[in-house]
Amino acid sequence: MLGLAFTGFASMLDEEYSFDFTEDVLSAVPTSTGGAYTAFGSYPSFEMKALINELAERTGRTHSELYLDLGRFIVSNLAGRYSHHFKSSSEPFAFLCATQNRLQHEARKLFRDEDLPVFQASHIDAQTLQIDCDMEPEFSGILLGGVLGVLEYYEADVDVENSPILKGGTQWQRFVLRRRQAQAA
Repeated sequence: MLGLAFTGFASMLDEEYSFDFTEDVLSAVPTSTGGAYTAFGSYPSFEMKALINELAERTGRTHSELYLDLGRFIVSNLAGRYSHHFKSSSEPFAFLCATQNRLQHEARKLFRDEDLPVFQASHIDAQTLQIDCDMEPEFSGILLGGVLGVLEYYEADVDVENSPILKGGTQWQRFVLRRRQAQAA
């Protein structure tokens, strides 16, 4: 799993709770790095599961809520740091399609030996965008949180459905984004 998720996790805890709380959570879980992560590193996905489990136990929140929050937090953080990328698109569907291509290209350069998730975004029609991803179902909450974060950034009125699908004998996650129709007054 990409280090960006781990550094985002630690930053989210620092911001929402405290530095000491973050240190307590990171030190409570045995990890390959002793809880020290870099955004450009690659780490076992079971470590994220263990960290989320530890956080859920300490806060009483569900794993699903925490994965969603992590995805939203990462996008919010990226929007603050790289606002020019967000401003380069006038609406979320264009941003998500452009970002999918850019992120996959850059990630493949950085993580040549990693088995990275594949994202496939396609317009079904002018009102509907479909995103398919070959990630573990448990981690689809991070992607869903990220998509919701993008929609919030653009203040978009969009419904999102998430469901598992089989593609080529492999389980994928499908996200269908539909613009809500304006109600007549």
